[in-house]
Amino acid sequence: MFKKHFNVIVLGLVAFGCASMIYMAHASVKAQKADKERMTTELAQLTSDIKQTKTAYEKAKSQLVNTTEFNADQEARDKSLIKKTLSPIFTWKSGAEYDSAREKLIAFLGPDSDLVQTYMPENIKVFVPDDLKDKIADNDVDLNGYKSKLSKITVYRTSWSGDGSASYDAIAEYQAYNKRSQLDKATTYKVLITVKATGDKDNRKLVDASARNLMEA
Repeated sequence: MFKKHFNVIVLGLVAFGCASMIYMAHASVKAQKADKERMTTELAQLTSDIKQTKTAYEKAKSQLVNTTEFNADQEARDKSLIKKTLSPIFTWKSGAEYDSAREKLIAFLGPDSDLVQTYMPENIKVFVPDDLKDKIADNDVDLNGYKSKLSKITVYRTSWSGDGSASYDAIAEYQAYNKRSQLDKATTYKVLITVKATGDKDNRKLVDASARNLMEA
């Protein structure tokens, strides 16, 4: 009888031990799976952080290059564009050329610019009968023989930014005279134009322009 009970107890202990081992093995597998999932999540987060850090680094590096060394070819193109834009404004010999130059100046600086108001006011028109048109002057510029000749434009880059835009100062020197004076004796005037060049190299634009008269040369 005792032996029978003993065998039952032994079998129970063996069964309990097996169950415990199975439970522990299952728990271990579950824990390993949880660890693997946690490590996978951490690895994905680290990978994302590395990509973001690399992107930020490349952006900072690009901005550093752009702010420490402006492209010389782009600067030359900007200066050429500025000179090409300004040259027609300061060179005219007739009322029609004056009106055309004034329209360009207004488009460049705006109608309320001090330079427009002082340097290129509206060309007053006068009435001329039809039979006398093309024979006598019908505007103030032609009546007085006003003329303007550009002497030179000097452009200086003053600042630039990481987006490729750059600011410039342009000094335009021109001579104003009329039919009663000689060009070689005409007074030379100076105008300071501040302007910003922006956009890519194939679509460069001049914006934020302003100007003021400087002292006579």
